[in-house]
Amino acid sequence: MIARMMNNLVEIWLKSNPSQNKTNSLMSKDNLIYQNPNYYLNFQEEQAKKQQKDMSDEYLSNDDNFDDNNPHLQFNPIIIPNNAFLFQAQPIQICKSCNGQVWKQYQCTDNQVHIGCSSCGRLMPKRLLNEDENEQLQMMCCICKVYDCKFYYGDCNKANLNKLMLVKDIRDLVQIPLNFINNVEYIRIINHLQGKQHSTIFDFMLEHYINKGDFYFQQNKSTFNFPLQDINVKITPNTPICWQCHRKLINFIIFRYVQCWKYDEALFSSPDCFYGINCRTQHRNQYHADKYNHVCEQTKFN
Repeated sequence: MIARMMNNLVEIWLKSNPSQNKTNSLMSKDNLIYQNPNYYLNFQEEQAKKQQKDMSDEYLSNDDNFDDNNPHLQFNPIIIPNNAFLFQAQPIQICKSCNGQVWKQYQCTDNQVHIGCSSCGRLMPKRLLNEDENEQLQMMCCICKVYDCKFYYGDCNKANLNKLMLVKDIRDLVQIPLNFINNVEYIRIINHLQGKQHSTIFDFMLEHYINKGDFYFQQNKSTFNFPLQDINVKITPNTPICWQCHRKLINFIIFRYVQCWKYDEALFSSPDCFYGINCRTQHRNQYHADKYNHVCEQTKFN
């Protein structure tokens, strides 16, 4: 429509300005902006046919004697080596408590809910255990409640992934992360250790609290920044912990360790910040970080 309007304006202008008029050949339909509407309507259809023809020609053989219907045409067989590895679906191993079997004094009922092991996928009964039962059976992580058959069945074929560990086995994994606290207080903790291994913190808490059953992992808005849920669980040496949550537990052990030494160590005797471990100013204001202690619980909420 716009092209038609432009052509009409050009014709009117040329009629009013004969001196600017060109030869009749330039005024032919081929040289005008407007073209037959059928050209635009059929353009896409013609282009599609052209592309389809080009694609079909691409696969034609250059050999004149080539014949797809030749019954004597032979193809080279595909040879698969004897040692070739073929992916096959592995059957899911059944639960050891099903089909009338009893495992660790438990037998599944007909409507028992099952869940797959986080390491190998093997089915195991989804039992809702309390802290003491889970410490004994060691079926799931004490924090996120993910199930794993490493300790429950004892024959997990992917136990080397270490997706489930015991608290007493994470000693060598204890490291004070740089982002755990501001740089000023991080150096305070390092100076307090006086060149000792970071695992010294774990050894102290294990001897005085964890072994005695007096240590609780507490996740709430006072100890963690924007926690998804509140958690309060007792930690013992045989408590199972998954790989995803063990870092969170180590940070909390360091958190409680510094609090234990607050009144016995001059390095940790600074007054507590109202926003505690969740304070955002401590990371951008060195004066604030040096003046207050941030390895503490948050007590002020806006």
